[in-house]
Amino acid sequence: MSGNLTVVRARWSLMALFALFGIVGTSWMTRLPSIRDALGVSSAQLGLILIVGAVGALFAVVSTGAIVSRFGSRSTLVAATALNLVALLLVAWGTAVGSVGIFAVGAFLNGVSGALMNVPINLNGALVEQQVGRAILPHFHAAFSIGAGAGALVGAAFSAAHIHISVQLV
Repeated sequence: MSGNLTVVRARWSLMALFALFGIVGTSWMTRLPSIRDALGVSSAQLGLILIVGAVGALFAVVSTGAIVSRFGSRSTLVAATALNLVALLLVAWGTAVGSVGIFAVGAFLNGVSGALMNVPINLNGALVEQQVGRAILPHFHAAFSIGAGAGALVGAAFSAAHIHISVQLV
């Protein structure tokens, strides 16, 4: 019975992580017009700046498997969560002071932390799926989608309340 309880706990913990991943990622992305205005850039310039985040994700995704193998999923997720906190604080600071450079560093680190979170939670999802004995990865991705929808609502609520993006991020 203990093994089953462990699998159930792991399954629900992963559901929560997937949902949280969706909330955090989407809540600030819905505020891109506010970010563009705070940074004083055009939409095209903001698009170019955001490529820095994609480069960070690409940089991390190619090495995350080795990192997880060396340090384990839990340690990788804890480190990625701490890095994501730093990244979002830099994004907040960059938008608060209108600094493209600070924002870009935050976007890069956000991309790195996203990959560092994404790989281990999906690996763990596959392991739990094996223990359950049926396909449940779609449930985890549904939790992410529900979180993304909730994050969009959070971003919309902050925007409707005219709360600066930097305050929302903090």
